[in-house]
Amino acid sequence: MSEFVEVDEAVTLYRAIGLDEADDILLSGGFRLGPGSAFVEGKWFAMSHSHAVRWGKLMPPVSRVRTFLVAAVILPAYLVGELARLPQLDGIGPAVFVRHDQLHRVNAVGAISISMVD
Repeated sequence: MSEFVEVDEAVTLYRAIGLDEADDILLSGGFRLGPGSAFVEGKWFAMSHSHAVRWGKLMPPVSRVRTFLVAAVILPAYLVGELARLPQLDGIGPAVFVRHDQLHRVNAVGAISISMVD
């Protein structure tokens, strides 16, 4: 899988998600903040699938491996350019932060898919 996909001015972002968040995405049709959200200000997205998998393996509880999936969202490059970005989040790699007030834009223009992790 490509580490950073950019085709026709589109960028794919990746997010490790638990089973509850996957169910919520399927139910609501997009990303949203819930009562169990780790960050009430927004959501972090990896710039590559492999980094999302690494973050997924670090999700609590740390005493055992937690089942997780990876959500991918294809967004216009201009929208990704408006997001806050860190070059090295948690020592893993680059990531962007979608604030709670930006999630509706991501959901409106993004094509979301969810996949199992090998």
